[in-house]
Amino acid sequence: MRWTGGVVALLVGSLALAAAGGALVFVPATGAAEVTITVAGTSDGTGSCSGSGTTRTCPTLRAAVILANALNDPVTIQLQDGRYELSIPPATDDTAESGDLDVTKRGGALRIVGRNATTIAGAWPDENQADRLFDVGAGATMILEKLTLSGGRAVHDDARDHKGGAIWVGGALQLADVTFQENVAAGDGGAVYVAPSGTLSVLLDRRVAFARNRAGDPMNDDEEANGGALAVAGAAVLDGVAVLHGNEASGAGGAVWVSGGRLVLGSRVTLGGGAASDANRARDGGALAVDGGQVELQGTLVRGNRAGNGTPADESGRGGGIWVARGQVTLRQVKVLANRAVRGGGIASDEGILTLLDSEVRENQAELSGGGIALLGKGTAQIVGGTIGTNTAVEGDGGGVLNAGTLALSRTVVEGNRAEAGAGGGISSSGTLDLSSPETVIVRDNRARLGGGLASTGTSRLRSLVVQSNVATQDGGGIWNQGDMVLDAATIEANRSEAAGGGIYHAGSKTLTLQGNTIVRGNQATLDGGGIAALGKASLNGATVVGNVAGGSGGGLAARGQVDLQRVQVIDNQATNDGGGLVVEGTAKVTMADTAIRRSSAGQLGGGVAVRSGGQLTITASSVTENQSAAYGGGIAVLGAVGLANVTVSTNVSQQRGGGLWVGPQGTASLQFVTLAANAAAAGGALYNDGGGVTLRGTLLAASPGGGNCGGLAPSSQGGNLEDRDSCGLQGTGDLVDGDPSLQPLQVDSSGGTLYHALGLGSAAIDAAGTQGCPSEDQVHTKRPQGSACDIGAWELPVLEATPLPTASPTGTPVGTPGAGLRPTTTPTARPVLGPATPITGPGPTPTPTIGLPATGSASASPVARTVGVGLLALGVAGMMAGGVGMMRGRRSNGARER
Repeated sequence: MRWTGGVVALLVGSLALAAAGGALVFVPATGAAEVTITVAGTSDGTGSCSGSGTTRTCPTLRAAVILANALNDPVTIQLQDGRYELSIPPATDDTAESGDLDVTKRGGALRIVGRNATTIAGAWPDENQADRLFDVGAGATMILEKLTLSGGRAVHDDARDHKGGAIWVGGALQLADVTFQENVAAGDGGAVYVAPSGTLSVLLDRRVAFARNRAGDPMNDDEEANGGALAVAGAAVLDGVAVLHGNEASGAGGAVWVSGGRLVLGSRVTLGGGAASDANRARDGGALAVDGGQVELQGTLVRGNRAGNGTPADESGRGGGIWVARGQVTLRQVKVLANRAVRGGGIASDEGILTLLDSEVRENQAELSGGGIALLGKGTAQIVGGTIGTNTAVEGDGGGVLNAGTLALSRTVVEGNRAEAGAGGGISSSGTLDLSSPETVIVRDNRARLGGGLASTGTSRLRSLVVQSNVATQDGGGIWNQGDMVLDAATIEANRSEAAGGGIYHAGSKTLTLQGNTIVRGNQATLDGGGIAALGKASLNGATVVGNVAGGSGGGLAARGQVDLQRVQVIDNQATNDGGGLVVEGTAKVTMADTAIRRSSAGQLGGGVAVRSGGQLTITASSVTENQSAAYGGGIAVLGAVGLANVTVSTNVSQQRGGGLWVGPQGTASLQFVTLAANAAAAGGALYNDGGGVTLRGTLLAASPGGGNCGGLAPSSQGGNLEDRDSCGLQGTGDLVDGDPSLQPLQVDSSGGTLYHALGLGSAAIDAAGTQGCPSEDQVHTKRPQGSACDIGAWELPVLEATPLPTASPTGTPVGTPGAGLRPTTTPTARPVLGPATPITGPGPTPTPTIGLPATGSASASPVARTVGVGLLALGVAGMMAGGVGMMRGRRSNGARER
């Protein structure tokens, strides 16, 4: 961005007024004639000037300045090419007669003009008798053009004389085509110090350069001095072409330091450069340090600067490019590139207010944490737009960003960052992380030991976040979390963990929440939890977990803590060991409602769900369908405790036992109003009890194309069950065997996304479960009972409310109305299932199974093929669909026998 002269004047004027009552930079014209002074020689001295009116000649530059101070008119001092030296040691005066050239002029501005090869240099007898070059007093204005200023030395014992190696500015200083090089201040401002009353600006379309200046005694680095080139306690605007490189400060701000002042840097300003010699260096803030005040950078380039000595033991080294201790700093379309520090390779902030707007922070490096940006204290940062990319935290956390304060992001890309030894390849947060804006933040292609994309131990509210293609060499390919985290309408996809939690790894006492249609898709874990590894408390509401792969167990989700699933779709996940969709570990307590687990596969137990010994799972108003296992439990495998109510378990396949449900030794399963249909296995197509405890109430078992309905030990009946054969040993009150349930094809509930089998009219299951122990609703939340008693299974045939016929004419035979409470055949509208991506099939090592198979039967754990049991399923489904349809609610006579 480029400002016009009027805008620059306005900016500088307003900044000056805000800076302790300083004068405006641009002095209004007085109408007085401008006096031109020609300097005859380049040596130092006072001497007498000649001439009169508007044309004067002085023997030396010092004499010309003394004369200009005495005039009330604007003055231009004209210099020739050459080196004008100042060599008279400073005395205890504030005039221009010794030491620096004091500009005290009040009437009109002093303008000193060279010819491009003109240098004003300090040539002091020795370091103890050195001084700066100019002192611009309060109320005075000096304009420098086409000059080089070098050799200034502000090293006096007087504290003021420690500041501003070339120029001390208490009034107004304007620069045009000026270079400051190799100046030194024992205090702040190696080249220029702008006092609280002072202002500094660069004239429009002109240039200024600061090279190899230093703040701090080179013989005593323990004395910290700030602002290697420029220190601002007043107001400064650098527009035009400004280059600050090779400057150094023993304290903060290798190029620029702001302490309570105001600074604006324009679009053609460069801090640093591409060569090593271009780097500005300081303990903190290699290029820029801010300790209070207001700073704005517009299109500025901050490149190749250094903070600290480059070793992790250095307790400073904050902000290779920019350090904000306090104050307000705004970066607009700024590039912060290839800077280095111990913490915050590009930018570091402690208690400041930092704002980045459409800026780039790239290729920076921190020896410890915060490769791109480090928020180290209680300050805040807001990042809107732009990119944080290819930064590195060598031995710490936060390859892209480290946050210990409060960080808000919107419309930002965090990509290609590295924290190989730590956590959070893209972002590491122990503070507050806020992505409440609906505009998407993308975290992709980052890498770390923990949390390839993002790691958090603080509080995170993450809306519209995309975490994509990140890698963790240990846990949490996409996200590693031990804090309170809410993911809202987020997408976690194609991440990879070489341990647990391909998409998300969550542990600790805090809560992980997924809501607002968050998608966890296509992630991989070498061990457990291809999509999510939840070792702590987790809540999923309205989320989708699809197409994830685990080399261990829990293709979609591995639960070890308290996990609640509400209205979740778990689809097309794979596990080499147990629990293709979900594994419930021995320490876990999982509740699941209005959730569908579909089309998942396991190489051993539980194609849909595996519950390990000690684990607890409660499922209501849900479905487990179309899953496969190579060993036991195509739908669900149980070694812990499971309770199912209003659940459909359908079209699952196991190569060995329990196509729908397998209950192992010490396992328990309570089924209430469950539909087990069209499941296939070599033994126990619907249910196989391998020595556990199974109770059935209001459960429908039918249409098993392979292995019969039941195998192993007979379940315990609590009555009101229906089997279309007589293989389960049902002996409870109201149990029906050899009955025709007249099941309709598997379909999706349009309102909830679970799958169910409707009952055809005349089904033997209608009104057959009694009323005792009947739940208040069915799987799709239809009120129970609809008739005289509840229907058997997960679905209740709804009543069609009768509509009275039109009233007949008063004359003639009265016309009756049909009876109320009719239940016609209904065909709910199927809602398309969320289209899952093709599962990723990264091989990875196969961990030792943690669920031992029973001694009976084959222990084969060969990969599950989708074609297993297809013929059996097709045959069973075709047979299941046979049967007539009645017109009235109620069971038809179909040969069912009641126990």
